[in-house]
Amino acid sequence: MSKEIPVLKCHTTAERIHVKAWCPFCHEWHYHRFTDDIAAHRKSHRVEHCTSDGSPFRETGYYLKLMNEDEIQEIAEVGPIALNPILEFWREKCESRPECDVTGREIFDLYKEWSRENSQRPLSRNRFGNELFKMPGVSKKLDSRTRRVIYTGVRLRP
Repeated sequence: MSKEIPVLKCHTTAERIHVKAWCPFCHEWHYHRFTDDIAAHRKSHRVEHCTSDGSPFRETGYYLKLMNEDEIQEIAEVGPIALNPILEFWREKCESRPECDVTGREIFDLYKEWSRENSQRPLSRNRFGNELFKMPGVSKKLDSRTRRVIYTGVRLRP
């Protein structure tokens, strides 16, 4: 039985010699030479560079697919937040609401569940908190009574 080979979206680096793709398993950029196949939007199979022992890419590798102009424009307009490793989770499960708050435990548990459902290795609790804090309108405080982290400006979607 053959496994389906996943596709990672990539974009060219400034010098257009390489492309880079974000790995959802080791949470690092994987760099590859920018080939004619990639430029022509043909499937271009790559051996993984993944450092994560649990990565399925170690067995299958992956195809690279250039981001379309809209995806690249989003990165240009929104800035580095468009490359935030929790952005997909944020879009699906959260929304910015200044009057709302959520405990760190509650949102991290939801993130871990979402990661499993989407076959992604979750970030550590600390790394997740750091990335969440970068989202627009999100702030962090410590509840003095319970000593728990509270994120304000976040509402979890039903």
